[in-house]
Amino acid sequence: MLWLPLTFIAVPLAIYVFLACRNGGKRITSEEFYESRGIISPAEFANSSTAYGFQIASVSVFFAFGYFYGIGGIVNPIFWGLGILFFIMAVPRIADFFGTTQTLHGFLGDRYKSSSMTCAASVMTLIGFLGAFTAELVWGSYVLSIISGCPGFINLSVVIMACLVAFYVTRAGHLSVIKTDQYQVVIAYAAFVVLVVFLISLFRGKGAEAQSIGFLLSAVTAVLLLLVAFGISRQIWGNEAHADIGLGRTISFILLLVVIGGCILSGLNAINFYPALSMLDQALSDTRLYDFNQGTLNLMSLALLPLFWQFADVTMWQRLGATRIPSADHANRYSQLRTGLLRYAIETPVSWILAIIAGIALRYVDIGLTDESIWNGIAEIPLSIIGAETHFGSLLNYIVASLFAAGIVAAMLSTADSFLIASTFTLAYDLAPRLSKSEMKSKDAWIPSLRFGQVATVLFVLVALIAYWIATFFELDILTILFGAFGAQVSLFPSVAGSVFLGNRTPTWRWALASVVLGFLSGLVVTIVAVNNQEWALYPPLAAIAGSAIIYLLGTFIVGARKVIK
Repeated sequence: MLWLPLTFIAVPLAIYVFLACRNGGKRITSEEFYESRGIISPAEFANSSTAYGFQIASVSVFFAFGYFYGIGGIVNPIFWGLGILFFIMAVPRIADFFGTTQTLHGFLGDRYKSSSMTCAASVMTLIGFLGAFTAELVWGSYVLSIISGCPGFINLSVVIMACLVAFYVTRAGHLSVIKTDQYQVVIAYAAFVVLVVFLISLFRGKGAEAQSIGFLLSAVTAVLLLLVAFGISRQIWGNEAHADIGLGRTISFILLLVVIGGCILSGLNAINFYPALSMLDQALSDTRLYDFNQGTLNLMSLALLPLFWQFADVTMWQRLGATRIPSADHANRYSQLRTGLLRYAIETPVSWILAIIAGIALRYVDIGLTDESIWNGIAEIPLSIIGAETHFGSLLNYIVASLFAAGIVAAMLSTADSFLIASTFTLAYDLAPRLSKSEMKSKDAWIPSLRFGQVATVLFVLVALIAYWIATFFELDILTILFGAFGAQVSLFPSVAGSVFLGNRTPTWRWALASVVLGFLSGLVVTIVAVNNQEWALYPPLAAIAGSAIIYLLGTFIVGARKVIK
């Protein structure tokens, strides 16, 4: 019956392509292709952001963290939420920028009055995003390889997924990414909720201590899902949502029903564990639930990367620029943007914590995964569920496994296509006009052609496939590639944050440029070391942040001292 999970994957894929290509019979314009400026609603922005944040590469890591470290794995999700709250503080300072001038890189060029700064930041983004795009393709394609029963199918699976993303992105660009995200986030969330509830249900019949853990996981899951439900309902029925009627609101309502259903199911499981409450204190004394022994530098990297990421994330700026804010009142505009960002700050960390809860659950229930395979466990879960002995019967096992497989692919595509279109956007608006020596006084002065974007998208996919084959040939670890890519991107943070918060106290463009370059080189050196030393796999972002921050702060101090002397 392996046809069932493959069908669960194939049918949504067909729907994504249909939705991406459907544009009411109208030919897509260049602006819609690159950023769909002013087209998407605040609810669609929140859905798309959550779908993007549902990164299957990250979720796979958190699943393993939950299994090996228990709640010690929540550092990254918590700081991701805090990072979005940090970014919200900057929204009033930069909201007027979205959709009016250049991209994030153009913003840096404007603030530091240097086209060199724009070019350097653009190169960092291309390196970082194409590396992350490759990692997403590989991690998401594992599920097809495993379900097919042919490990060698991974190479073909990566090519298939890359071609699929390239097809619908070249057809409708950023608009296709936003459209497909509305459905992909529903499928991904539903899949992880069902997985967690399924695993918790397997605690029945276990010892009293294990059942106490099951009760605790069930209660935490219910609370998390209620938080998500609150955020969605606030946007649907809040004052700012009355002008927002359409696909985004409809999908938000569907997602709301999904999470409420998950809450009810989790509650029903919790009732079954009530007799085990007497053992809860003893269960909580299990030190495996509180393992923060991941290394100080690893914890610092897992905390600082998500805390600073939003400022350096071109996809965030791209989605905000595409958001349609009907109100002319600036205070209300900020309110609507903050509402969408707050949903993002809640829903993405919750999705990652659900993966951690699933990893914790697998410490106590057995579905056939081993410690050695747990790092690929997200991809191996569907087949493990199919072969697991449960009291549900094989048909329900197949349904749960199939839905989860579809969720993995949905999560992978929702992130991969965002990285891809952001790379095309960066090349078209920031590098191409400067490489051709065209001067851009404003964003509206340069609108690259639709054909240019389509060709660039295909070329980027080819580059990602070549990078994958090189990594395979040299047996490079995907986790190392992923964090190396993140390091290249996050090296932009000091320059972006400084231009937002420091005002006229920012250093000169030469210091800012040196900050970006040194941050990138620091992350690159550590990535190279990590190739032969797996313990360094999570260090590249930390090295990039440290390298760029040191130079930037030094430049700020020297420039400030000169002003005082004068």
